[in-house]
Amino acid sequence: MAEASKAYRVAEFATADQGKLIVMLYEKMEEELSSVLEILKKENRTPSDIMKVHNSLVKTEEIISELMASLNLDYEIGKNLWAVYDYWLWKLVDANLEKKPEPVEEVLGYVKELKEAWEKALENVGGSFKGKGNQTSSEVRINVQI
Repeated sequence: MAEASKAYRVAEFATADQGKLIVMLYEKMEEELSSVLEILKKENRTPSDIMKVHNSLVKTEEIISELMASLNLDYEIGKNLWAVYDYWLWKLVDANLEKKPEPVEEVLGYVKELKEAWEKALENVGGSFKGKGNQTSSEVRINVQI
């Protein structure tokens, strides 16, 4: 059953238009960071818990890196998002090294805010964005393990 669910998610990512894909990546970051917080707030963490925290933070960092790579830095919004994503990466590296929840809570709050902004933007434009260099959604590839 887990394999079928994973296959569905892969197909969902592969067929999503660019705007929906961005929202889906934000949803995945929110999911990963929420699971990290749940573990970091436990009093007795096992070595397996620590590995799950590490893996989820690395997965989130990979998503952020791919979002950064997709930015068009010719525009101010691209430069601003780059700075935001860069800040998030530093906070998550700190959280992973120190295994503390505060940086994760901070980034999760920002992720939720920006996810809502992307959802509203999609509503306003009918759910379709052009990618870097005016690529259509079928030409845009983001390499993230689900």
